[in-house]
Amino acid sequence: MRRSRRDRQRRHHRVEVGDDVGHRRQGRQRLRHRDHHQRPAGREDPRRAARLRQEERHAHHRRRQPARRLPPLSFLGTDQETQTGTEPDLGRLVAAVLGLTPNVKAATWDNLFVGIDTGAIDVGLSNITDTEQRKEKYDFASYREDNLAFAVEKKSTWEFDGDYKNLAGLTIAVSAGTNQEKLVLEWQKKLEASGKKLSLKYYPDTNSTYLALASGKIDAYFGPNPGVAYQNTQTAKSANPTRTAGTFSGAGESLQGLIAATTKKGNGLDKPLADSINYLIEHGQYAKWLKAYNLSNEAVKKSEINPPGLPITNE
Repeated sequence: MRRSRRDRQRRHHRVEVGDDVGHRRQGRQRLRHRDHHQRPAGREDPRRAARLRQEERHAHHRRRQPARRLPPLSFLGTDQETQTGTEPDLGRLVAAVLGLTPNVKAATWDNLFVGIDTGAIDVGLSNITDTEQRKEKYDFASYREDNLAFAVEKKSTWEFDGDYKNLAGLTIAVSAGTNQEKLVLEWQKKLEASGKKLSLKYYPDTNSTYLALASGKIDAYFGPNPGVAYQNTQTAKSANPTRTAGTFSGAGESLQGLIAATTKKGNGLDKPLADSINYLIEHGQYAKWLKAYNLSNEAVKKSEINPPGLPITNE
């Protein structure tokens, strides 16, 4: 007898994980993980949550969107198909600890959160900052420090020096909907209150942002430290080398920001995610992962569930 489409969607997927995560585990299901370059329900049993959903959501399947090239966070592999970088690689490690097969997809920043909201995405790993405002809709499991950086042309003499007042008179590029935009908007408000100006510009992707920097349309770009550091290395011998003109905690002046795995609030995935990350920390895979991307200086001692995040106001 021919099986219905729904029955076909409910097929279980068995996966055996090798020694690269320190042990062999068997599991069923797929872990949906969306990779970028950021709602209420009753709490489920974490053991059930760890097994995740038993149905493939074909209704939510879309053609793969063009990957945002945000190395070292996310970029296409040499086959021009495989999502790689810090975020997809961590997703695969976490899935392996849980005994699951990850379904890694690229998404725009906005669509990432839409997918989490609708349940089309189980876990967002996209350099998402833990913020108090986001906690109203999401749960977090931290895995890296969140540091932001100002990228300028190497020939520029400007320095941030940890003081927003040094931004007066500048034009800064920032990505919309990010916590760095929130910080800059607050600084802009403070400067305007003292009669000074700070202009913001937005660009659709990293390439256009750095083209704007090279052409003098902007004075600096304020973005995730890993990406800025990577750009500095890549452009060191080019006609338009860049450098870092200062860094700032992603959670503001009084708190060290944290990057966290993000999932829909109350779905019970926060604990399995934190436990898996702590397993990786304890068994050495976490340190190797960071070292591979030259991000050892952003390591955390342990993964925490919903740690203090960027305040709703930074004043």
